[in-house]
Amino acid sequence: AIVSGFVAFTTAVLTATLRRQLSLLQGATERFGLGDLSARSLVISRDAVGVLASRFNLMAERIEELLSNQTKLVQAVAHELRTPIARIRFGLEMMTLAKSDAEKSEREQAVIVELNELDQLVNELLVFMRYDSNTLPLQPQELLIKDQIEDLTQKIGQYAFSSTSEPSTDPVPSPVSFHIDEAADADCVLLADGRAFNRALKNVLAN
Repeated sequence: AIVSGFVAFTTAVLTATLRRQLSLLQGATERFGLGDLSARSLVISRDAVGVLASRFNLMAERIEELLSNQTKLVQAVAHELRTPIARIRFGLEMMTLAKSDAEKSEREQAVIVELNELDQLVNELLVFMRYDSNTLPLQPQELLIKDQIEDLTQKIGQYAFSSTSEPSTDPVPSPVSFHIDEAADADCVLLADGRAFNRALKNVLAN
Protein backbone atom coordinates (compact mmCIF):
# COMPACT_ATOMS: atom_id res chain seq x y z
CA ALA A 1 0.00 0.00 0.00
CA ILE A 2 2.84 2.39 0.85
CA VAL A 3 4.64 1.64 -2.44
CA SER A 4 1.44 1.99 -4.41
CA GLY A 5 0.67 5.27 -2.70
CA PHE A 6 4.16 6.61 -3.40
CA VAL A 7 3.92 5.58 -7.07
CA ALA A 8 0.50 7.18 -7.37
CA PHE A 9 1.71 10.40 -5.75
CA THR A 10 4.82 10.55 -7.94
CA THR A 11 2.77 9.85 -11.06
CA ALA A 12 0.29 12.57 -10.14
CA VAL A 13 3.09 15.10 -9.60
CA LEU A 14 4.78 14.22 -12.89
CA THR A 15 1.49 14.25 -14.75
CA ALA A 16 0.57 17.64 -13.33
CA THR A 17 3.98 19.06 -14.31
CA LEU A 18 3.68 17.58 -17.79
CA ARG A 19 0.17 18.94 -18.24
CA ARG A 20 1.31 22.38 -17.12
CA GLN A 21 4.22 22.39 -19.58
CA LEU A 22 2.00 21.22 -22.43
CA SER A 23 -0.59 23.86 -21.51
CA LEU A 24 2.05 26.59 -21.55
CA LEU A 25 3.40 25.40 -24.91
CA GLN A 26 -0.10 25.14 -26.36
CA GLY A 27 -0.94 28.65 -25.22
CA ALA A 28 2.25 30.04 -26.76
CA THR A 29 1.68 28.31 -30.08
CA GLU A 30 -1.93 29.55 -30.22
CA ARG A 31 -0.89 33.16 -29.53
CA PHE A 32 1.88 32.90 -32.10
CA GLY A 33 -0.54 31.47 -34.65
CA LEU A 34 -2.91 34.39 -34.06
CA GLY A 35 -0.19 36.88 -34.91
CA ASP A 36 1.52 37.56 -31.56
CA LEU A 37 5.08 37.06 -32.79
CA SER A 38 6.45 37.84 -29.33
CA ALA A 39 4.72 34.81 -27.80
CA ARG A 40 7.14 32.40 -26.09
CA SER A 41 6.66 29.32 -23.98
CA LEU A 42 7.94 29.18 -20.41
CA VAL A 43 10.51 26.39 -20.08
CA ILE A 44 10.22 24.85 -16.61
CA SER A 45 12.00 21.52 -17.09
CA ARG A 46 14.69 19.82 -19.13
CA ASP A 47 12.66 16.80 -20.22
CA ALA A 48 11.36 16.15 -23.75
CA VAL A 49 8.58 18.72 -23.39
CA GLY A 50 11.04 21.30 -22.09
CA VAL A 51 13.33 20.66 -25.06
CA LEU A 52 10.34 21.00 -27.38
CA ALA A 53 9.39 24.32 -25.76
CA SER A 54 12.97 25.57 -26.17
CA ARG A 55 12.95 24.61 -29.86
CA PHE A 56 9.64 26.40 -30.31
CA ASN A 57 11.08 29.54 -28.72
CA LEU A 58 14.11 29.43 -31.04
CA MET A 59 11.85 28.98 -34.06
CA ALA A 60 9.60 31.85 -32.97
CA GLU A 61 12.59 34.16 -32.44
CA ARG A 62 13.93 33.36 -35.91
CA ILE A 63 10.57 33.94 -37.58
CA GLU A 64 10.07 37.21 -35.71
CA GLU A 65 13.56 38.34 -36.70
CA LEU A 66 13.00 37.44 -40.37
CA LEU A 67 9.68 39.28 -40.53
CA SER A 68 11.16 42.30 -38.75
CA ASN A 69 14.06 42.38 -41.21
CA GLN A 70 11.68 42.15 -44.15
CA THR A 71 9.59 45.02 -42.81
CA LYS A 72 12.68 47.19 -42.33
CA LEU A 73 13.93 46.23 -45.78
CA VAL A 74 10.65 47.16 -47.46
CA GLN A 75 10.66 50.52 -45.69
CA ALA A 76 14.27 51.18 -46.66
CA VAL A 77 13.72 50.17 -50.28
CA ALA A 78 10.59 52.32 -50.55
CA HIS A 79 12.57 55.27 -49.21
CA GLU A 80 15.49 54.68 -51.57
CA LEU A 81 13.25 54.24 -54.63
CA ARG A 82 11.60 57.62 -54.21
CA THR A 83 14.68 59.60 -55.26
CA PRO A 84 15.44 57.93 -58.62
CA ILE A 85 11.74 57.73 -59.47
CA ALA A 86 11.34 61.46 -58.82
CA ARG A 87 14.41 62.17 -60.94
CA ILE A 88 13.12 60.01 -63.78
CA ARG A 89 9.77 61.78 -63.69
CA PHE A 90 11.54 65.13 -63.70
CA GLY A 91 13.82 64.02 -66.55
CA LEU A 92 10.88 62.90 -68.68
CA GLU A 93 9.13 66.21 -68.12
CA MET A 94 12.28 68.12 -69.07
CA MET A 95 12.65 66.06 -72.26
CA THR A 96 9.40 67.51 -73.54
CA LEU A 97 10.85 71.00 -73.02
CA ALA A 98 14.15 70.31 -74.77
CA LYS A 99 14.95 72.96 -77.37
CA SER A 100 17.45 70.91 -79.36
CA ASP A 101 18.34 67.31 -80.15
CA ALA A 102 21.53 67.64 -78.12
CA GLU A 103 19.60 68.81 -75.06
CA LYS A 104 17.05 66.04 -75.52
CA SER A 105 19.85 63.47 -75.79
CA GLU A 106 21.37 64.82 -72.59
CA ARG A 107 18.03 64.44 -70.81
CA GLU A 108 17.72 60.88 -72.10
CA GLN A 109 21.15 59.99 -70.75
CA ALA A 110 20.18 61.40 -67.35
CA VAL A 111 17.08 59.20 -67.31
CA ILE A 112 19.16 56.16 -68.30
CA VAL A 113 21.49 56.84 -65.37
CA GLU A 114 18.54 56.90 -62.99
CA LEU A 115 17.17 53.68 -64.47
CA ASN A 116 20.54 52.07 -63.86
CA GLU A 117 20.34 53.23 -60.26
CA LEU A 118 16.91 51.63 -59.94
CA ASP A 119 18.31 48.41 -61.35
CA GLN A 120 21.14 48.56 -58.81
CA LEU A 121 18.69 49.03 -55.95
CA VAL A 122 16.72 45.98 -57.07
CA ASN A 123 19.93 43.96 -57.20
CA GLU A 124 20.76 45.16 -53.68
CA LEU A 125 17.38 43.90 -52.53
CA LEU A 126 17.90 40.48 -54.10
CA VAL A 127 21.39 40.13 -52.62
CA PHE A 128 20.13 41.15 -49.17
CA MET A 129 17.36 38.56 -49.34
CA ARG A 130 19.90 35.88 -50.25
CA TYR A 131 22.08 36.87 -47.31
CA ASP A 132 19.08 36.88 -44.97
CA SER A 133 17.95 33.42 -46.13
CA ASN A 134 21.51 32.03 -45.85
CA THR A 135 21.54 31.04 -49.54
CA LEU A 136 24.55 33.29 -50.10
CA PRO A 137 27.10 32.23 -47.46
CA LEU A 138 29.67 34.73 -46.27
CA GLN A 139 33.31 34.01 -47.05
CA PRO A 140 35.52 35.93 -44.57
CA GLN A 141 39.02 36.85 -45.68
CA GLU A 142 41.71 39.31 -44.66
CA LEU A 143 41.14 42.68 -46.37
CA LEU A 144 43.61 45.54 -46.39
CA ILE A 145 41.39 48.44 -45.33
CA LYS A 146 43.56 51.09 -47.00
CA ASP A 147 43.17 49.45 -50.41
CA GLN A 148 39.43 48.92 -49.93
CA ILE A 149 38.80 52.57 -49.06
CA GLU A 150 40.96 53.94 -51.88
CA ASP A 151 39.29 51.71 -54.45
CA LEU A 152 35.76 52.53 -53.31
CA THR A 153 36.31 56.28 -53.04
CA GLN A 154 37.39 56.31 -56.67
CA LYS A 155 34.30 54.35 -57.71
CA ILE A 156 32.00 56.55 -55.66
CA GLY A 157 33.52 59.67 -57.22
CA GLN A 158 32.91 58.36 -60.73
CA TYR A 159 29.39 57.30 -59.86
CA ALA A 160 28.51 60.63 -58.29
CA PHE A 161 29.79 62.47 -61.34
CA SER A 162 27.93 60.30 -63.86
CA SER A 163 24.63 60.45 -61.96
CA THR A 164 24.47 64.26 -61.89
CA SER A 165 21.56 65.59 -63.93
CA GLU A 166 20.19 69.08 -63.32
CA PRO A 167 22.49 71.27 -61.19
CA SER A 168 19.51 73.13 -59.78
CA THR A 169 17.80 70.00 -58.45
CA ASP A 170 20.65 67.52 -58.08
CA PRO A 171 23.83 69.33 -57.01
CA VAL A 172 27.16 67.54 -57.11
CA PRO A 173 27.72 65.97 -53.67
CA SER A 174 30.62 67.13 -51.55
CA PRO A 175 33.68 64.89 -51.85
CA VAL A 176 34.47 62.41 -49.11
CA SER A 177 38.05 62.49 -47.88
CA PHE A 178 40.03 60.11 -45.68
CA HIS A 179 43.26 60.50 -43.78
CA ILE A 180 45.38 57.37 -43.62
CA ASP A 181 48.08 57.31 -40.98
CA GLU A 182 50.73 55.38 -42.87
CA ALA A 183 52.60 54.52 -39.69
CA ALA A 184 49.61 53.07 -37.86
CA ASP A 185 46.99 52.16 -40.46
CA ALA A 186 48.84 51.24 -43.64
CA ASP A 187 48.82 47.51 -42.84
CA CYS A 188 45.53 47.43 -40.92
CA VAL A 189 43.46 44.44 -42.05
CA LEU A 190 39.86 43.41 -41.50
CA LEU A 191 38.47 39.89 -41.46
CA ALA A 192 35.28 40.12 -43.52
CA ASP A 193 33.51 38.94 -46.65
CA GLY A 194 34.98 41.12 -49.41
CA ARG A 195 31.80 41.49 -51.45
CA ALA A 196 29.58 42.23 -48.45
CA PHE A 197 32.08 44.66 -46.90
CA ASN A 198 32.50 46.58 -50.17
CA ARG A 199 28.74 46.75 -50.61
CA ALA A 200 28.20 48.07 -47.08
CA LEU A 201 31.02 50.62 -47.30
CA LYS A 202 29.81 51.76 -50.72
CA ASN A 203 26.33 52.39 -49.33
CA VAL A 204 27.81 54.48 -46.52
CA LEU A 205 29.97 56.54 -48.88
CA ALA A 206 27.21 57.01 -51.45
CA ASN A 207 24.89 58.38 -48.79
